[in-house]
Amino acid sequence: MKNDFFTLYSMLVIIPAIAVIVLIIIGYIHAPLWCVILNPFVFQLVGFCFRATKLEIFIDAPSCCAASLGLAAYGLLTLICL
Repeated sequence: MKNDFFTLYSMLVIIPAIAVIVLIIIGYIHAPLWCVILNPFVFQLVGFCFRATKLEIFIDAPSCCAASLGLAAYGLLTLICL
């Protein structure tokens, strides 16, 4: 079960995030360099930091929705590149 999850997570989140980061850095995607932070990794780290505060409001929400916000950031990246 864990191997299936990691395989799916790699294909849907990790590999595309790395690809987008590399394409922005080499200039293939014409976006400002600060757009490198618009990926699921950064949002997941922010979620972990919020969760570490131990405030009740941040216990479950950031970890559950952080990767989804990172994927939604690709839409923002698309709008920036238009």
